Amino acid sequence: MKLASSHGGYVIPYGTGSVSSSQLAAFDDTPLCEVNLPGAPLVRVPCGSRVPLRLHDVTYPFARQPVSQDLAHGRDQVAFLEAHLAELCGVWNKPLRRFIHGYFAAIRRHVQEAASELEERLGPVAGLAELEHWVFAAPTPLPRAHIRLTALPDSDSPDNGEFHTADVAFWDGAGLMCCFVSGGTMIGKQLRAVNALTESGVRVIRLSAADCNDQHTLLDLLGAPFADFTPGIRLPQSPFGSQGIPYPE
Repeated sequence: MKLASSHGGYVIPYGTGSVSSSQLAAFDDTPLCEVNLPGAPLVRVPCGSRVPLRLHDVTYPFARQPVSQDLAHGRDQVAFLEAHLAELCGVWNKPLRRFIHGYFAAIRRHVQEAASELEERLGPVAGLAELEHWVFAAPTPLPRAHIRLTALPDSDSPDNGEFHTADVAFWDGAGLMCCFVSGGTMIGKQLRAVNALTESGVRVIRLSAADCNDQHTLLDLLGAPFADFTPGIRLPQSPFGSQGIPYPE
């Protein structure tokens, strides 16, 4: 089995309990912008990409559109995006929500620990960009991600375009990485997903509640692109810069 690609990229639906018909359309000729909608978000990663998919790279189809006065500062923008991604975990999935909040706490901590260097790198744009905007350079978590696998050319396995759901997916620059956040014993469906993804060459990590709560070690557990995510970024960016955020009426 291998990852299914479409039109030069890997399409990853996320943030839903199952793959919808509108998301399936993204594997055909439909432009991504027409199917990346609230309730059915997805991303496309270019095949062969060697850079992480970062928080500032994604166009987020917010169900509740923010207004400019709520996003006046970097810390407000980070908090809004954290709440948005936590909502995509589902109402009852407490372990997954714990991961999202733990991840944001860890990347905030990383930026604060490197504050002197990062503020110096802002240089002449200091005041326009803020220290907290560096948080958006971290790889973006895709909660409840649906990974489509297809049969290899010489395989006897049926090519049914099967999807496997990971608690969280990342494109970390080396490839796809999936996390499973366990509140206890994994159920059969999760174990099947772990096995299928691993056999397809996807890096799979299992995390405990304690791992998610430990801001000191979580990024190290996820790997090098997470432990230090700002090298190579000249200036920080915000995913809200091109969102066309309206002023309140």
